[in-house]
Amino acid sequence: MTNTPNKRLKRLFELGLGSLNSPPGTARIVIAVSYGIMCHTIFAFAVLAMISAMFFGMTKSLGNLPSPWGLVANITLVLQFPLAHSFFLTKRGGTALSKLAPPSYGNTLRTTTFAIVASIQLLALFALWTPSGIVWWYAQGWAFILLCSLYAI
Repeated sequence: MTNTPNKRLKRLFELGLGSLNSPPGTARIVIAVSYGIMCHTIFAFAVLAMISAMFFGMTKSLGNLPSPWGLVANITLVLQFPLAHSFFLTKRGGTALSKLAPPSYGNTLRTTTFAIVASIQLLALFALWTPSGIVWWYAQGWAFILLCSLYAI
């Protein structure tokens, strides 16, 4: 049991040193930077879509399907995130993520690919939501100002 923390520290140290001795090459850098830019851009759009959708109480969106298809689409959008998210956290899902990146970089970019897929899922959820038309409560006056201030914080 006392050997386990030492093995973990040794492995962490080896990983740290390994990152300093990465193979040279412009392609590696271009791919890594491109994946990083793509990941952050999609995430930013997903967050903006979420902020917008939540601010308007999920009453405005790009989704516009008639009933009952709007309900079916919304249920699908809600379920797709935890199901796919959970799948990609498995060993088989990790292998699938590795195949989404260029072959020689698949394992290295697995985490970034996971973040890209999760961001696309969030973007789809909030941007494609079909509003039901039901408004339970609409804040006005001081309540609206208070809620907007809290939301901004």
